[in-house]
Amino acid sequence: DMGWTDIGFTALLAAGLTACADKAGPQLQRCVELKTALKLNEAVVTCKAAVAADATSKAGRSAAAVLGELERAKRAADQDAAHGFALWDGKRAAKNPAEAKQVFDRACKQGSALGCGGVGISLLDGIDGTGMDYAGALAQLKPACEAKVARACSALGSMHLQGTGVPKDQAAAAPLFMRACDAGEPRGCVGLGMMYQAGAGGLPKDQARGLKLIQQACDAELPAACWALSNAYFMGLGTPKEPGLAAKFGHRACDGGDGDGCLRWASALTSGEGADKDPPAAFSAAQK
Repeated sequence: DMGWTDIGFTALLAAGLTACADKAGPQLQRCVELKTALKLNEAVVTCKAAVAADATSKAGRSAAAVLGELERAKRAADQDAAHGFALWDGKRAAKNPAEAKQVFDRACKQGSALGCGGVGISLLDGIDGTGMDYAGALAQLKPACEAKVARACSALGSMHLQGTGVPKDQAAAAPLFMRACDAGEPRGCVGLGMMYQAGAGGLPKDQARGLKLIQQACDAELPAACWALSNAYFMGLGTPKEPGLAAKFGHRACDGGDGDGCLRWASALTSGEGADKDPPAAFSAAQK
């Protein structure tokens, strides 16, 4: 795949310099300058402006060619970032957060907003041994969310909800979770669902609606959502108490690696409430 840095500067700069008389010439030159400075997303915007100024001129045609190369490289970087999330989550690849962070860094430098979102999420985790970098995470997550990276919006929502690196602000968290959930991000849906259940952040208290959103996230195989769903059935939040369903979804959360889900499943196997008693299996679940 072609990377941003594979694009030939000499030819592009020559095209920009010889096209100064064209209406699109200044934007083409600026696009090349931005590309050289690795301000890659700005380079895309500027090349688009050059094409819009005069698509038929020499500079306009050169800008269109540059734009095509930049966008192809960006798509490759986005694919790289998606692989990074597979490594981060352990889906479709063995879980490897350290390698995922390297992939995110590379993709972000190549202009992928998805990659930059991954960088922000990895900075919240502090996996490189330097500790969590909330300011750095915020600097990456905010523009990534604005670029419609749903997972970045969900991570920002969590920061505001918990007061992690930013002032605690539930009212700011709610629309971020909503934006993420509307884009199909299950982490946004479970965050939004739990806020509806609590009536937090200016949202009306609507436990049934919250339960539906959490169920949606669990169906998308998010273990933390299955734990939240188990807890809703255990506590009777938006539904009658259902020990069997609480145990079922605790088991599903546990199978996905959620420690709280394992404790719920172990409790059900110990007490026989919602599951058949099985002390050895309960001990095994509790150790996960």
